Amino acid sequence: MFAEVVPFRPSGFANILTYKIKENSAETAETAESVESVESVEVGDIAEIAMGEKREKCIIVNILDTEPDFKTKNLGKIIAKNIYSPQDIKNICDIAEYFFTSPSHIVKKAIPANIRNTNFINTTEFVNQKKNPIVSKEIKNRIQISLGSVYSKRSTDEVEFIKKIIHDEKHTTQQVLVVFPDSITLEQTFLKYKKLFSDICVFHSGVSKKKQIEAFWKIKTGNVQIIFGTQYSLCLPFFSLSGIIVYEFAHGSHKAKFSPYTNTMQSAEIIANNNNIPLLYTSCAGDIATIYRNKNTTISRHEKIYSSQQNLHIVDMKMEHQNKNFSPLSGIAMQKIKNAIAQKKKTIIYINRKGVSHYIQCSNCGDSPVSQYTGSKMNVFKNEKNQIVLRCSAMAYAQSIEKHDFCAHCSAKMEKVGVGTQGIEELLYPLGAKILRIDGDSFHTKTAQKKMMQEIEKADIIIGTQMMLSVGSIPDCSLIVDILFENNLHFFSFTTEETAWGQIQLLQEMFERPDSSHHLEYIVQTFEPQLQLIENIKSFENFYASEILSRKILQYPPFVEYIEIECSAKTEEKVKKHIDIILHLLQGNESRVDAVEVKKVPHLQVFIASIRFFTQKGEKNIMQKLSELSIKYTVRRC
Repeated sequence: MFAEVVPFRPSGFANILTYKIKENSAETAETAESVESVESVEVGDIAEIAMGEKREKCIIVNILDTEPDFKTKNLGKIIAKNIYSPQDIKNICDIAEYFFTSPSHIVKKAIPANIRNTNFINTTEFVNQKKNPIVSKEIKNRIQISLGSVYSKRSTDEVEFIKKIIHDEKHTTQQVLVVFPDSITLEQTFLKYKKLFSDICVFHSGVSKKKQIEAFWKIKTGNVQIIFGTQYSLCLPFFSLSGIIVYEFAHGSHKAKFSPYTNTMQSAEIIANNNNIPLLYTSCAGDIATIYRNKNTTISRHEKIYSSQQNLHIVDMKMEHQNKNFSPLSGIAMQKIKNAIAQKKKTIIYINRKGVSHYIQCSNCGDSPVSQYTGSKMNVFKNEKNQIVLRCSAMAYAQSIEKHDFCAHCSAKMEKVGVGTQGIEELLYPLGAKILRIDGDSFHTKTAQKKMMQEIEKADIIIGTQMMLSVGSIPDCSLIVDILFENNLHFFSFTTEETAWGQIQLLQEMFERPDSSHHLEYIVQTFEPQLQLIENIKSFENFYASEILSRKILQYPPFVEYIEIECSAKTEEKVKKHIDIILHLLQGNESRVDAVEVKKVPHLQVFIASIRFFTQKGEKNIMQKLSELSIKYTVRRC
């Protein structure tokens, strides 16, 4: 007999590997320490296999009676029994198939290295643990959506959803998974929920090795009912997963930016449908594709409790320039900041740019220094030694700005363009307030992120990028300033306006729930106050109707699939040949090409080509034809 396995270490050869199970014989008895007999091997076991010269762990996903038409190695010893159920394995394989990746990549993300690389699963206490035998009835409204601020009945929907499942008298040890966009949001919400529920465990890559192993076994054996985790917690071996909540499902971190390119919403729906369990989406904004995909389900829209106490100011920066104010902060913003400091209230300044300024540019010919690695303009930063440098953010490569005081082509003086978090920080120093900067430079380590809330409590002014949006409500915050709204729209994608609108809503979540006499000030600075997106800041219904109509007319997702194919070669000529072959294939499948890009990566000495296209549910046919080509490629859903 033969076993199909998913290795913990992704293989470059196949998604699922096949190994021979030795028959129960004298030969097996002699080598009992290194191979397993047929009777002892089951689907869901963790086994050891040989991959090259190394020994790796794997999950057994299937047992075959027929011999494959290729040579196989022997399956190694069984390390642990019944870790994954057949249903867990089906969920992992379905998610991998949908996102054009291998089950190994999913498993590697779901089980952190602290668990994969230890022998903890040799513990006999947990061997032969079986699933909770629950026979679930067909659920009519399996997927529900609750939209609104944390200071609305949305929070009540979350609590009631959890209580309904864990207090079910018909079944014991029912588990609810709450999936968060990132560990910062998780930790903040955990502080609130531990006051309501005692039986909660936290599982993500940021917790200690000891706590990870302890939480893993609690989840597996049913010794915990409420699990707080991030995206890949969906693929853990649960004892009896009975419900899923996706918290802040409009948050961009729910969509993976690195391989495997999965997203929480699609993964959660695959598991909810396979397991026949309820799924609740909650957010202050809303993901357009998810809402449209589930438009026939129950959608609750809750107004903010304090909406009448919030004052919105739209500041036209063109008028500021006409009044000779060329500062990044408008007159009204600066005055409100001074008032907040005097009243001992906190101010949040949002600008989605790091550094002192965007880049430097020749005042005469417009030339700018570019990175030797990526070819993009270098940003202006202040380093640890308080020196101004030019830096390539992608490669962490920096050089002195003094070399670029004058243009290399026409010798004219170079000028700084735009402003970033460090530039705003310098501008506000004279106010004498305690200033905290939250961006990828100031809080780039997990240790620093854990101290973030302590630093926020001491600060008068908090300046931050998108990273700050995960913090949640901040005590005594009465003023939020969005430095330049257009910064959110400088990314060329059909989701740009949706992302910008979601960031606005997440930004407003940073207001602490005020008392009845307290007023909140929200200032949006822009050079284009007539933008429809700005007009729809307070109305999700208007924004959604406008966005979904434009996508339908232009045939963008969710009405079509958006896919990216990436391939590489050592020469530009060869990579262009690959592009021609792939484009010819797409033309025959009625696909609409959106963009073709070729990028040189000098330090790797390769050229990388990216082809993004729209297709009308024909991706499976395209994938089949791609597999027949002699080209190395990767595919992802965008």
